[in-house]
Amino acid sequence: MKDFVLDLGCGGNKRESAIGLDLHPKKGVDVVADLKNPLPFKPSTFDLVRASHVVEHLPDICGFMAEVHRVLKPGGRIYILTPHYSAAGSYRDPTHIHHLALKSFDYFCGLTDEDFLPVQYRFEMLKRRILFGRKARLGIEAWANRHPDLYEQHLAMLLPALEIEIWMRALK
Repeated sequence: MKDFVLDLGCGGNKRESAIGLDLHPKKGVDVVADLKNPLPFKPSTFDLVRASHVVEHLPDICGFMAEVHRVLKPGGRIYILTPHYSAAGSYRDPTHIHHLALKSFDYFCGLTDEDFLPVQYRFEMLKRRILFGRKARLGIEAWANRHPDLYEQHLAMLLPALEIEIWMRALK
């Protein structure tokens, strides 16, 4: 059986067989809505939510993640692709509000030692990685993903990454 997919911020590049949601009406957009507001879907609707180059634009990532959790079925997954904070593109776009690191989403999985306010929902981290594009061929990507703390604390601005990719599962 095929996953029921929600493609958030799809623009004109909606994934095949997904429900496409975007702020602006474009070809392929099925639902026009602002991600700053509650998602216009019933709880436990989707198997997969895709958010490619979306979260960095949102003022309230915690509220957004709560809404994604609400519309995901139990065990449903979210895929997030966002610029890495070291990428020049993270800062070139004046609509980017957040500049994110590999472990920025650990908060939603209870994986952080920081003293943040607890969230009422939880995800399980399935996979996370730093992406480098063509520089990956030099072995930088493999090394950075084996040593992410060392890379982000000491080398990220010298050898900038392009994006981070996150896969999480909704725990109900």
